[in-house]
Formats: sequence, structure tokens, C-alpha cells
Amino acid sequence: MFGIIRLKFTCRSLAGVATILLFLAGTAAVCQPPVSENTDDTADAVILEQSITYEVNWNGAGTETVTGKIKINNSEGRDYGYIAIGESSFEKVTRFSAAVHDASGRLVLSRKKDDCQRVCGYSAYGLYADVCYRGYTLTTNTYPYIVEYAYTRETKSSFFWPHWSPQTNIPVRLARYTAIVPSDTVFSIGVHGDIPPPVVGDSGKARIYVWQLTDIPPLADEDYSVPGSDDLMMLLFSPTHLRLGKYDFACRDWGAISQSYDKMVRPILKLGKDETALLADVPRDISRRRQCETLHRLLAARMRYVAIEIGVGGWQPCPVSETFQRGYGDCKDLAAVYAAMLSSLGIDSRVAYLKTRSLGATDSLLPVINQFNHAITMAVIDNDTVWIDPTCRTCPVGDLPSNDEDVFALVVDSAGGGLVRTPSSTALDNLIVRKADIDINPDKSIAVRLELTATGNIEHYLSSLLTESDPSLTKAGIQSGLAGLSSAFSIDSIAVPPDSARGPVEPVTIYGRMPNAIHLVGDKQYVSLEFISFLRGCEKAGLSERARPLDLSYPRAVVDSISLTLPPGWQLCGDETPIQISDDFGRLECDCRTVDGKAIITRRREANAYTIAADQLKSYRDYLQAVSKAAPERIVLCRVLR
Repeated sequence: MFGIIRLKFTCRSLAGVATILLFLAGTAAVCQPPVSENTDDTADAVILEQSITYEVNWNGAGTETVTGKIKINNSEGRDYGYIAIGESSFEKVTRFSAAVHDASGRLVLSRKKDDCQRVCGYSAYGLYADVCYRGYTLTTNTYPYIVEYAYTRETKSSFFWPHWSPQTNIPVRLARYTAIVPSDTVFSIGVHGDIPPPVVGDSGKARIYVWQLTDIPPLADEDYSVPGSDDLMMLLFSPTHLRLGKYDFACRDWGAISQSYDKMVRPILKLGKDETALLADVPRDISRRRQCETLHRLLAARMRYVAIEIGVGGWQPCPVSETFQRGYGDCKDLAAVYAAMLSSLGIDSRVAYLKTRSLGATDSLLPVINQFNHAITMAVIDNDTVWIDPTCRTCPVGDLPSNDEDVFALVVDSAGGGLVRTPSSTALDNLIVRKADIDINPDKSIAVRLELTATGNIEHYLSSLLTESDPSLTKAGIQSGLAGLSSAFSIDSIAVPPDSARGPVEPVTIYGRMPNAIHLVGDKQYVSLEFISFLRGCEKAGLSERARPLDLSYPRAVVDSISLTLPPGWQLCGDETPIQISDDFGRLECDCRTVDGKAIITRRREANAYTIAADQLKSYRDYLQAVSKAAPERIVLCRVLR
């Protein structure tokens, strides 16, 4: 379920905060059933109550008040007693209090605002960000116990208007969200999932919206779940106007947001003399596409993906000349460098903001400015869009990493850009070819020489593994994540192609052995091929019991060519008729034959989907069963009759 509500109310007579408080008290009395602490103890933890109130002030600032009550039943639920609250130059915690009570109601510990571990400067992909986290430890070693906490956080802008995701990995008995909004403020609400309409009240100066849910079941704890899928409950809020630092944003539609971003981005796009000098290395007598490719090679060799984000710098790129001089920047810094330098070559180029696939789909119907977490560059060549992700140094021009594929991107444009969907890839765009030569050892193990070549997203992943500074991580990544090798397979060595930082042009060669791969039964010898899986890990993740959509990351194709040197006195036995399977999920072709004293197994599979919807899971399971049955996982040899 999805819906949009756009709201505007005119100012009314003065009533003040007292009316708001009376309304909230009345709403709580009417809507809130008593919540018992005698909950189902089979869950590791249970959220008994959680309440978020966000009050928008007349100047666009806001106050967020959060209260929570959690029952921790055992040590597995202990992590729910760790409360982390973020702060920055735009958000400050002004109040915090918490208490832990044991099962008898006895106070075990209490915490105040400064009774925390404060960690600052942390950034997942950067050197520094002006973000601090207050961490509160609300745990004890006697179970069960009750954690209660409350805090207030002031925000300088409704850019930070908190969204609401009431469902989590543990049961929730009562969840409430209250929005208190000035009557003359226009804003939109995006509703995802089964969230009923709010109870609405009016204080005269403000409108009050209260959403309340009870007995929310936990999310299914399933690997490879699609982030932000449609089955998740969520409220999104978007005022039609807000201010971030010194910049005003109009948010009535995506075109207005694009223009607002342009006002923030355009002043930093000026080139300095060093950037202009580098452009002299780009020939002018070649095609626009080749100019893009040449510039990409030059910048990829010079620039690194590293961030320092302070204040509005979390959203506004640094000046292009500054980023170029220091040789590094975050995604939006690098995207701006590319856009500015391509534009200087006469190629129409723009910075584009997007939400990566790992965070779920962008709500295209609701213009919410703070949905995005990444920036790339879009160029227009011969009336077609060409996309570049400057953070992927090994990705060719026009070849985006999987996290950027088939998502909405907001193109920044003074004329009012909009959402544009990035290109998707096909199975054949993401191809891995695995060529295995097998010899049988006297100890019933097999010696394997395996060559790997890859394209597209698989090549990007392989390139990142080959440039990993820790050889053990390279080995582990190739074994499990890339080649699909069994954990029992022992890798002796890996031969890496030269210049792997620019992408593997030659095959990566793996030498290793698989123990106990040969089984003799009567006059037949079975050679296991289970050392090299034909199904991905996400396709083995308990699909028979699965309830939520399955994330396959991206379409891909696998071509296996397996050659077994036949031992003296043995031959390939069984039906050598080729097998083919084809449906909407993909295509499979298998072939077994004997050539020059070798048994040759060829397996080719194309998997077409990014995700498998919940209502398609049964059909997908049937398809995988057919694939597993058709694709040989062993070679059967028979004695040669004399």
C-alpha cells in the first residue's frame, strides 16, 4: 500500500501549547490500551512502547522527543539495551534520561545525558564527519529486565524531519508517531505499508497528527532481504519549503528540488588553472564518448574516494578546484569534478543524486529531499545519457556499479531537472566464465586448475578483490563470494593478472584441490563437482520457508567449462543429450561429451532478475529445483568393458 497526502492549513485563533498538550493527553487516553509487561518471552526482546513526537517550529527548526520501553528477555536481546543517538552541527541532544528495572521492579541503574560514551568524527567512507554519537549502555546480567528511556533532540532544519519505521526485528506492542505542525505549513506525507490514517486535531496555531499501531509482528529474520521493500511500514514527511544552512530548498516537486540543489552546486563548479591544464591531455579531434573515456582514465588515476564532511558539506560538494588540488573527495565532490571538466569540453554534464539499491527504492511519488545517499555524474552525448560513477575507478564510462543500477537519480539542473532512472544491466552484461581442468589423485582427491574471467559487476568485484591489501581477504573473497568454491576446497595459489587495478584483462588462475571428491560404487566412479557451486548463496538461503522478497543483487550469467582427464580404463557414461531450460527467471543449457580422452561438461546459466517478489518465491523455488536437477553436480564414469 502506498499513498500521498498533501496538506495545507491556514492560521487559526490562538490556542497555544496548552491545547496541544490537552489534545495529546486525550488522544493517549482514547487510543492507548494498557500495555502489559507480561509478554511472550519466546522473543529475545519486546518493545513495549515507543513514541516519537516531532514539533515543527515557525522558523523550520524542530524538536524531536522520543520515549521507549523495552523488555529484554535473554542475552540474545541484550543489544536492544544499547541506545545510540546522533548529533551534528544541525542536531543536538538536549535531554536524556533512562532507567533499568529488574523483573520485580527494582531499580538496577539509571543514566543521565552525560552518562554515555561519545564518539565523534566517525564516517563510514571518510576521514572525518562532524557527527557524534552518544552511546548509552542500559543492560544488566539478570533476565528479564525493563529498559526505559527518553530524550529530546533539537534540529535546526526540517530537512531532518524524522521518518517513522515502526516495525523492527522484534515484536512491538505499541508504537506512536506524533507530528505537530504550524497550521500554515504545507507538507506531504508518504505512507508505505499498512499504516492507518492519523487522528487529527487542531490547537489553533498547529495541527496535530497522531499515528498509532499495536501488536506489530517482527520482520522475518531472513538473509538477502530486499531493503526498503513494499512490505515495510514507513511514514515519510516532506515540507514544501525548508532551509539547510544558508540555502533555501523548494520541495513542492522534484523539479523544484533539482533547481534548489543547482543553486547550491553551481557556485563550486568553477575550474582552476590545474584542472584546465589537465584538459589539454584530452584530444579534441576524437568523439565525445572517447573524450569522456580519456578524462575518466586521467581522473581515476589522480583522484581517490575519501571524504571530510563538515556542516552543509555533508550535502554540498567542495569547490572543484579544491577537490582537484588535494586529490581526493567524497562521491559528490568527485561527481562535481567530472561534471565541471566534461562541461568545459563542451559535453552537457550534470551532478545527479540518488539512493543506492542497498538502501531501498526512492519514493518517486513523494519529493523528499533527504532520501539520497550518493552522487554520480550524468552526461548527454548524441541525445543519449551516459553515466559515470567516479567512486568506481575500474568501471568504464557508461558502466555503473550494481548499487547504482536501475534506480531513480535526481539530475541537478537550473532549468528544473527531475528523476531519471539509471540504466539496468542484463545477465550477459555480468558474466563470469569458469574454466576448470581436473585430474584425479590416488588419494581420491582432485587437483583443479581454475581460470576465471568476468565482465560487468562481477569484474568490478573481482578488481576490488585483486587490489585488496590483505591477501587473506582476496583469497576468501574469491573462494566464497566470486568463484563459488566450497569451503572444503583448498586453494594452493592464485595467479593474478598484471595491472589488476584497472580491471582484469587476463584470467585469474586458481590452483587447488578438493579432498574426498571421488566415490567408487561397483563399476562406477563418481567425481563430485560440488567444489564449484552452480547456485549462488542467496539462492540457497532457506527458500522453502521464506516470506519476504529475495534480493539477487543484479542479473548475471555463468558459463562453466569443466574438463576431466579420464583415468585409464574409465569412460564417461550416461545420457549425453544436451539439456535446456528456459522461463522468465532465466535460461539453462548443459552438455556432457567426450573429447580426446577428456570428459567435458559445459554449463551455461543466465539469471535475469534483480529481485524475486514474495508472490514469486514458490515459482522461483520450482525453477531452482529444475536447475539443480538438470545441471550436473558430478561426473559419472563407467569401467571400459573389455
